[in-house]
Amino acid sequence: MAIGLNSSVSSAPAAPRPERVAAFLVGLAAAWSLALLILALVLPIVTPQSPPAYATATAPVGAGAGALHASATTLLPTAQVTLVADSGYLVLLLVAIPLLATLLVGLLLRSAAAGRSGPWAGRAAWALGSALLLAGVVGFLTILIGIAVVPVGGLLLAACGQIVPLGAAVRRRHG
Repeated sequence: MAIGLNSSVSSAPAAPRPERVAAFLVGLAAAWSLALLILALVLPIVTPQSPPAYATATAPVGAGAGALHASATTLLPTAQVTLVADSGYLVLLLVAIPLLATLLVGLLLRSAAAGRSGPWAGRAAWALGSALLLAGVVGFLTILIGIAVVPVGGLLLAACGQIVPLGAAVRRRHG
């Protein structure tokens, strides 16, 4: 039996549904945020701010009993510690902000995709994702650690774009 040109068999794969893509992106953002929490516990990245330690070494210069001694002062390296070891366990509340924002954006997008919330859920998701991205950029420019938050904000905004296009999120109702 021959298949004609107008058959219903298609060789092109179907594009993934926007809800699945958004869920995948939110999942990636959650995984990255969770990794930040774990790294705050185990990765030695912080150099404690204490007065620098110096060592003085003396070495004989010349030969014989009347040799002179020259001294040199060397700055000793300081060990790095984890963020939690330096700042305490309360710092985990700050590190958990991207994870909490990710979970909230995920819930808002789920509500927006189901159509149960009106336009406010999509707008709130866009606002929260934008705020997180902006906080990461500001954190990067001020203390350099904010660069770790930027991917979370970017993933959340990409997820928002799958469910609520930007034009629909900012459009105002005229009545």
